[in-house]
Parts: sequence; structure tokens; C-alpha cells
Amino acid sequence: MSIIINQTFPGSTLRKSTSYKSQILATPGLVGWWKSGVGESAASGHLASWTDVVSGAVAGNTSGSGNRPSIVTGAANGYNGYLYDGVSQRASFPMTGDGVFAGDFTIVSIFTAPFQSGSDDAFLLSTYSGGNIGTMLWTRASTGMLYFKHGAGQTQAAFTPNTLSIAIFGHSAQTIAGRLNGVTATRVGSDDAHGTGTWLLSGALAQTGSSAVATPCIKTDVELMIFNTDVLWNQATVDLLERYAADPRVYGVTLANS
Repeated sequence: MSIIINQTFPGSTLRKSTSYKSQILATPGLVGWWKSGVGESAASGHLASWTDVVSGAVAGNTSGSGNRPSIVTGAANGYNGYLYDGVSQRASFPMTGDGVFAGDFTIVSIFTAPFQSGSDDAFLLSTYSGGNIGTMLWTRASTGMLYFKHGAGQTQAAFTPNTLSIAIFGHSAQTIAGRLNGVTATRVGSDDAHGTGTWLLSGALAQTGSSAVATPCIKTDVELMIFNTDVLWNQATVDLLERYAADPRVYGVTLANS
């Protein structure tokens, strides 16, 4: 499918079409959606909590008020972004039950990540259980790649630093695959599924051996969606999500098939 965008509106005050919200909420398998500017609670310019549109679950911060990400007003085509400073900021996203990542699932992230000196990786999210990581989505500046890892399986796609992007990564039938800005990453097998993840952490979780460790990173989150099905097998859903991100009234993300 080709999406044609005739113009963009930097800092646009045009609001999202309500049809996107209703269509995405009606998509089978959607279990979590943290949406820019919706359910956001601020404290001294920082994100104190963020309410899930689907379940009403609140993403908070387990590390104290001094570690909350900063709210960057209008960072994404007029919509708020949530900046992690690469020092100590992080946030926790509660999920309902350990089973969310035990079978088929999809992670959708709208984000920007810079080239960084010192800390090379920017972790968009990680799941953990008992100190062990089951799923990771992260960028690595030195390679210019975005990686998705679940169990022993891993796939990747090239990303452009400091550019607003939409990443859609899914797992099903012991294979994993991804799309970044309309480009499909190779679907790979040999995934030994780790059904872990009562919590979804964004901003400061990495892996050393088999243990989860706090490793702060610089990046800006805009939105996060979680599905308990692999939507990459459903082209209509993929088209909807990419159309949503690319619409100049929303984020104006540039897709390869624009």
C-alpha cells in the first residue's frame, strides 16, 4: 500500500481524527496503549504517571520523583514527548499478567533516539521477571540499527537517529519480525519464547549475562502500544498503524512507502 502525503505541518495544532482512536481501539488483541498527551499527569515538568487508554492502568515511576522523564511539549509535530536524560530517568508500565509475552504479541513504539557518546544503546522497552529479561527493543548508535530480541531470537532494521519513527515488532509461532517506518525486517526463527513480563520498563533496563540491570539511556518516547497477537500477519492493521503515525495531522512520520 502506498501512502501519499502532500504536506506536513510542523508544530501543527490540528488534532487527531477521532476515527483513528476508535479504529485502533477496535483492533483485536490491543491490551495497552499509552498515548501522547492522554492520561498524562505532570509534576514540575516531569511525567509523574501515564494512564493506559485501554485498561486504565497507570504507568508510574518506581525510582522516585527525581527520576521521572521530562515532558517535552510539542516535541512530535505538536504533540508531547517524554525525554529520558541518559542519567537516571525511567518509568514502569504495568501489564496485566505474565502471559502477555508468553504467546503471540506485538510491540508498537513511536520514538526518537539520538547518536550518543558513552552509552551507545537506547532501550525503548524491556520486560523482566525475577531479574531476567525476556524481551528487548533497543537502538544502537554505533551500528545505526534498531534491534528486537525475544528469548534467543533477534531481528533488526536500520534507523535514523534523531528522527521520529514508528517501530512495529511482533512474535508468533516461534518467529519474530519487525517493521520500521514502512520497511520490513527479516522474519527469523529459532526463538525460544520467554513468557515473562508483568512489567514493561522504558528508559533504563539492559542485560548483563542473564540478569537485568539499570542502564539509563537518552531517547524520547511518544506512544507505546501492546497487542497480544502478532499484527504483522494482518496487513490492514499494519496499514492503519502506519497511516496513523504518518498522517500530518498526527505525527507526520516519514514512511519508506510514502
